Formats: sequence, structure tokens, C-alpha cells
Amino acid sequence: MIWLPVLVFLCSFFIFKPNYKNLIFGCFILLLFFIKNLWTFGYPVFPVAIGDIGVSWKPNPEVLKISSKYAILKTYDMQYTYEEIQKFSAYDSIKNWFILDGIKSKINIFFILSLVAFIAFAIIKKKKIITVICISLLIKSALVLSFSAQYRFFIDVFFVIFFILLINFSKRNSFVFFSIGSLLVISFLSFPDFIRQYIPSFKPGSFMAAFKKEQLYKPSVYDYNKFETFRIGNLKFNVSKNYPFNFNTPLPAISQGYILDDVEAGIFPQYIDEKNIRKGFIWKPLTEDEKKKAANVINNIKNTDK
Repeated sequence: MIWLPVLVFLCSFFIFKPNYKNLIFGCFILLLFFIKNLWTFGYPVFPVAIGDIGVSWKPNPEVLKISSKYAILKTYDMQYTYEEIQKFSAYDSIKNWFILDGIKSKINIFFILSLVAFIAFAIIKKKKIITVICISLLIKSALVLSFSAQYRFFIDVFFVIFFILLINFSKRNSFVFFSIGSLLVISFLSFPDFIRQYIPSFKPGSFMAAFKKEQLYKPSVYDYNKFETFRIGNLKFNVSKNYPFNFNTPLPAISQGYILDDVEAGIFPQYIDEKNIRKGFIWKPLTEDEKKKAANVINNIKNTDK
């Protein structure tokens, strides 16, 4: 959502009458943002590892490297190895992003075409507010493309562009476009079997359930209370069974993916004080004995998934 504060900042200087007193509240919110990141992540600007003040709960450097590699792999929908991506030329990086197998390439192409169309629209309209919105979206898009160009990070750009275009249409045309678009989205989400069959590359479709009439008057509840308990070092933790996420698994719970990342990095979370969980956790290097236990945990998880 970085484009929103950028938009407000640009508007305060180029559209509205400058009032520096109004920036005080904005700076206060920015300060809260930095404090929140320091408290939860250990660095003031998530997820960039800059501004290290040496707090004990910051992520392990090896975990950050693994996360960075994973972000690059996700950019190309895991269709290339990290070594292959590192060998891409600038041209290959762009070309391969556009020709990914499945729906992701279509979304990527549509994203770039939408930005080009919006730039042309801003130039034609010559309105300051539209130009500033366009610049804000371009800044956000440039940051996303430079870090991890996954569609989930730039999908909000589509909504902003469509909103600006619709308010410049007639009310009738906007209503028709909105109604048809809403029906298409609702239909798309209501029939996951269609998605799984015809758009198998849309991975969230594998987690979606079919629409039921009871949902109109009774909220759907999904209860999945299957888990296994393991212990590494002084930490006894739970892992959801045959499922990648933990949402009603008893705490402390660790997702399968994070266990693999931690073990690969040679570290694992431990209680600061085993007798007082309120003191929290800290990562510590795995001993040889703990590495063997961690390997057994991973083997157990993989065998269970089979």
C-alpha cells in the first residue's frame, strides 16, 4: 500500500496548499510504522534489512537470504531454478516473466498494459490529481518489480486504475461495467471445480470450496484440528498435519515451510526462558544432536504428507 502515502505526500505539495503542520500527524504515523517493524521484525523498514540496531529478535541473516531467493523464485512462479534465474540477462528476465506457463503470464502482461494505458490516459486528461495518482502507482510498481514481481503484490493497481477510469465514464456505462465485472468475479470464485479444471496454474483454486446455499444465512466454519507435536532443543511445538498453514493448531505452532527454512539455515527458535513463555523466543544455532532431531522432524512431516 506504499502508493497511498506517496500519493498523499505528492498531493500535499503539488495540488493542495502546503501546510506543514499537517505533516506532523503523517510523520507520527510513519514513526509508528517504524516502531511496529522494529518490534515485530527487528528492522525499521519491512522487509528490507536496513537500519540494524542489533535487537536480539531480528531474523537470522541466513533466513533472510533464503527468503530473498524464494521471492525471486516466486517471481517466476517456481518454474526456474535460482541458478537459472541468476544467469538470465536483462532481456531474458523480462521475456521469461512474460512467457511463464499458465495464468501468471497473462496477469503480468495485463498489468504492464494497464500501466501503459493509464499513463496514456493521464497524459490525455492533463489533470494534476490523475497525474499524481499515476506517478504514485508507477513508484509502487517499480518497487514491486525490483523486489518480487508477484501478482499478489500489484493486484491493487488494477482496482485503482479501473476506479479512476470508471469515474470518468458516464454513470450508466460505469454501472454496466461494474455489474458485469462483479458477476464475473463472483462466478469465478463460486465454482472452484471450473478453476481447478481449466485454470490449474491458479494455485489458490486448490484451496477453494464450492458455493453452498447455507452460506447465505450461516457463516461457513472450517475446522481442521489435526496436528503433530515435536521438540527441538527446549521448544516443544505443533505442526499442522497434511496442511501447509496453522490457523487453529494449538500454540506454539510452526508451519512446515518455516521449519524447512530454519533447518536449512542451521538455526531454530528457542524459548528465552522455558519456564516463562511470556519472555518470548529467540533463534539459536542448532547443535549436532538438534540437527539430527530436526532431520527426523522433516522426514516425519514428509512421510505424513505422502
